[in-house]
Amino acid sequence: MTRTRMRLAGAALTAATVAVALTGCVSWPESELDAEACELPGIDGAATASVSAEGAFGEISGATLTHPLSITSLETTRDGVGTGDPVTPSGVVRANFELLDGAGGEVLVPYSPTVADSSGAAAPTSVATIANTFPGLAQAIECSQTGERVVAVMPASVLFGEAATSVGVDPAMTIVAIADVLDVYPSSAGGRIAAPEDGIPAVVTAPNGTPGVTMPAQDPPAAPKRHVRIEGYGSPVAEGQLVTMQLSAFDWSTGEQVASTWTPGNNVLQLTTAPTDGLFGLSEEIVGTPVGSQLVVVLPPERLASQPGPLNASTTQGSTLVFVIDILAAE
Repeated sequence: MTRTRMRLAGAALTAATVAVALTGCVSWPESELDAEACELPGIDGAATASVSAEGAFGEISGATLTHPLSITSLETTRDGVGTGDPVTPSGVVRANFELLDGAGGEVLVPYSPTVADSSGAAAPTSVATIANTFPGLAQAIECSQTGERVVAVMPASVLFGEAATSVGVDPAMTIVAIADVLDVYPSSAGGRIAAPEDGIPAVVTAPNGTPGVTMPAQDPPAAPKRHVRIEGYGSPVAEGQLVTMQLSAFDWSTGEQVASTWTPGNNVLQLTTAPTDGLFGLSEEIVGTPVGSQLVVVLPPERLASQPGPLNASTTQGSTLVFVIDILAAE
C-alpha cells in the first residue's frame, strides 16, 4: 500500500502547542505527530515507479530497475502498512538500507543496517546521525512508519549533500535507495511534567528534545539523587530489560556538557539494566521509572569512582555529574 501525501503538519503542531499552553503539565515528543498529518518528502514520479523492490521486508530488498534512471531531484514512494509514530528529523529509528547505481542497478552498498549492534542486527540510531553520512536518506525516510519500505531515487548531490565530491562520487550520478523502517521510537521523553525539586538542576529542552541544565546555587549533594522531571505513560523499567535512551551528562561545577547521545554522529544508548551496567550503575536509578520518562540523576565523585563507566577519569575524578536521561523504550 502506498501512502498519499497530506499537508497538515502545521495544523497538528499548532494543536499540540495550544494544548501545552493550556495545561502546562504535559510534554509530547516531536515523534507523536499524526502520521497522516506528516508531509512526506520528495514526490512520486516516473523514477520510483521504475524501481521494483519485492524482497522480504527486513531481510532483502530484491531491488531491480526496469531501465536506467537519471534524475535531478528527490523522488520517494512508500510501500507496506505502516503503524505507529512517523519518523521525524530528531527521531530515532531502526532501519536497513541498500544503495544502487541508478544507471544500471549495480549494488553500491549492500542491504544492511544503518547502524549495527554487536550481533550485526540493526540497532536504534538517531535520524540526525544518519543525516551525518547520508542526508538524502535521512530526508527520504521522514514521515515513514514502522513496517514501511521507502523507495527513493535521487542525485548523489542530495544523498551525500556537500560531501558528494569528497567521497569520490559524481554529484550528478543517480542513486536508488531502499530503506526498510523496522522500528520508530519516540524522539524524546513525553508525559506529565513534575514540579521542580530542591537540589536538582533545572532542565530546559530545545524543540527537538535536546536538554540543557542550570545548576542550583548550592553545593552538590553528597549522595546520589534522582528526580523524574517528566513521568512517562509506559510500564516501569524492570531489571534485565534492554533500555533505549537518550543521555546527556553535565559537570555540576562548570555546567559544561561532557557527553551526549544527542550530538549528531553519536548513537542513542542501549543498556541492559543490571547492578554492574558499565554506566556508573545508573540502572539503579532507571529501574522502576516508567518508559517515556525524563530522569535527572546526580552522581557524586564516590559513586563515579566505584562503578565502571565510559567517560575518561579526567572527566569523572573529583567531579559531580548530572545525567539527563530520556527513556525511549524497554524490552
